[in-house]
Amino acid sequence: VPGIQAGWQTPFWCEINGVWDFRMHSADQIQQVGRDGKERILSCLALNKSLADQVLAATTRSEVESVVWVSPA
Repeated sequence: VPGIQAGWQTPFWCEINGVWDFRMHSADQIQQVGRDGKERILSCLALNKSLADQVLAATTRSEVESVVWVSPA
């Protein structure tokens, strides 16, 4: 982020070893969270499109019912 102060931090809700809490994160960490989050969103959107395409191509009720959301890794 242009112009950000050296050593900038912000609290961010996260989990470590099963414990959720607000923890301080650096600018690099927050940017990585944003990139990881966007990657996950795009993965889910791509899967949703694939499943919608399968439903639209289905010609029977059983074909529609066989389309199942499996969460991406």
